[in-house]
Amino acid sequence: MSEQIPSEEKKLLLIDDDESVRISFQAYLEDIGYQVFAASNGRTGLDIFRQEPVDLILVDLRMPEVNGLEVLEQVTGESPETPVIVISGMGTLSDSVEALRLGAWDYLIKPVQDMGALAHAVSRALERARLRRENRKYREHLEDLVAERTRELMLRTEEARQTAEQLRVFSLAVEQSASAVVITDRQGKVDYVNRKFTEVTGYLSEEVVGQNMSILKSDQTPSELFDDLWSTISTGRVWRGELLNRRKGGDYFWDYVTITPIVTSDGAITHYLAIQDDITIRKEQERRLIHQANHDSLTGLPNRLLALDRLKQAVARSKRENLKGALMYLDLDGFKEINDQYGHETGDRLLVAVAARLRDCVRETDTIARIGGDEFLVILQALERLEHSTYLAGKIHDLFLEPIAIDHLRFDVTVSIGITYFPDDGKDPRELLRNADTAMYRAKQAGQNQSRFFAES
Repeated sequence: MSEQIPSEEKKLLLIDDDESVRISFQAYLEDIGYQVFAASNGRTGLDIFRQEPVDLILVDLRMPEVNGLEVLEQVTGESPETPVIVISGMGTLSDSVEALRLGAWDYLIKPVQDMGALAHAVSRALERARLRRENRKYREHLEDLVAERTRELMLRTEEARQTAEQLRVFSLAVEQSASAVVITDRQGKVDYVNRKFTEVTGYLSEEVVGQNMSILKSDQTPSELFDDLWSTISTGRVWRGELLNRRKGGDYFWDYVTITPIVTSDGAITHYLAIQDDITIRKEQERRLIHQANHDSLTGLPNRLLALDRLKQAVARSKRENLKGALMYLDLDGFKEINDQYGHETGDRLLVAVAARLRDCVRETDTIARIGGDEFLVILQALERLEHSTYLAGKIHDLFLEPIAIDHLRFDVTVSIGITYFPDDGKDPRELLRNADTAMYRAKQAGQNQSRFFAES
């Protein structure tokens, strides 16, 4: 990746309590033409931010006293136009998700092996900030221009020639807008769309003019959202929000939409102006981060965090609906020896194969999770009979009667299982986890490849 040399010196603020990171980042960024202010903690960083205008901020998430999320919240509240790139460790993906929700523009995972990636992220954020400022000014000007020119046309002033020329310029501006622009009548029937609308949706102008804007409507948007939209704009107020729409080809895409009523001098609504921006990439990035924060990267199964949340929901449902449930704690027998003898890559492939077999033996309403190493959880909800857990434990043991083949190797895998019931044995997810772990340990003591049930005694 080539380094991005800024066309003019930009001021960056680097906040990180790791001195080695500060020194390496500052030296590299200054070498490629940036002016860098460095702070070793969030409090000092905020002081610098308030005293010295900067073009971009790089902030570590995990710091004592004032952490990166608090810095981000302060910066976005005081200067929402200032781009912020968060720097997180491998174990703080959930914090990265929260950072994006608070307004972070991008994120980097430490350690940064390729400094070119840092330069690219900084350059890209600065360019986005410039485009956003220009786009915001342009959109504000565009909305004012549309309302002003529409009123002038309705008044039919004697300045016909001047108005015609101004209308020509306005038409070019709207047609060449970086945002999709739509003008509809009061019933939502399309009078005009620009080229960007066709580029985003796939619909030509002649295909949508005269049609209702519901042509873009997907079956994924709640009807209550549209009720709020119409109740807002029909009373002359501006509506802003996100819509999951559908392109001509059937693909879904996310739109950030601003709808402005166009009113006459006496307050009558004649048309609606919609400005739409495709935010599909940003929404997909949020979805990936949330998935990474809640799922095991190796097997794709829910991780400990998501498993405990689902267990909490299952326990709450069991109490609310007077149902029974079970938690099964599974641990592979002898997995450490396989890892040590054949290597971690073979061990990882073995865990993926185990996860695949486990998926095939539970109901859709049940949850299988990997909570670490060779340990798995199975959450069984709404059991008609508690004996179903015994049946499933036997089924899991039978799953591994057939060895698992990896390349030219065949592994005889067995599993020790601990089982606890809820709400009978406990109502707190962590207590149930301890119970099931205790029962699994008893299964190990009994000679492995066994199942044991938790009992208070």
